[in-house]
Amino acid sequence: MREGALIPNAMAGEHANTRFIRAGVHISLLSNSASVKAKLLLSSIALGCLLVPAYALDWEAAKRDAAQVTVVNCEPVPLVEGTGKGQFLKVGKKLTDAGAQVFVQAPGKKTSNVADLSVTKDGWVLIAAHYGYEGNSQGDWDKEAWDEKKFKKGAWQVLQKTEMGGPLVDSDNREWVVFAKRLKAGTTMRLVVNKYSYPHVIALGANQPGGG
Repeated sequence: MREGALIPNAMAGEHANTRFIRAGVHISLLSNSASVKAKLLLSSIALGCLLVPAYALDWEAAKRDAAQVTVVNCEPVPLVEGTGKGQFLKVGKKLTDAGAQVFVQAPGKKTSNVADLSVTKDGWVLIAAHYGYEGNSQGDWDKEAWDEKKFKKGAWQVLQKTEMGGPLVDSDNREWVVFAKRLKAGTTMRLVVNKYSYPHVIALGANQPGGG
């Protein structure tokens, strides 16, 4: 329902005198029926929740409150556009402005499709995941995979392309989904998102200690 639309008065038969204020912010109810009042009040609360805008990441605050992390067999490199190691064809402006670093496989190391991360200092952490088809479930990798639903259930927020100032697209022209969450020091996670592509841990700022 668009902002400012009025909710039809379905209680005319109940002789209810109901006055609605725009955008579902407040509802004043005058009715002889207490049950009618309760139902309308609950409806107004639900409507108000629907009209609340989704939370947007405060990039400046997140950069000041960036976590320090290590990722097994990976090293941090600047997240910038290009064709070199760790570079992407397209990187959202908000990510580059925040001095984002992405953890990529270190020379002589092997990550497989796994990202083992440890948080050494409280703060914001981003995870980039590629969900395009990479093969069947042989090897049972999908049993421990983190899909978008699992991230959301764990209170991670999905960063929209508009919120990042553009999409995150790798050298194979594959678009990655980016999640964000503030994590506590001591947090460890083992993440799998696809059959072959490992999740990319992204940290804001240039103060990362290096690979794990």
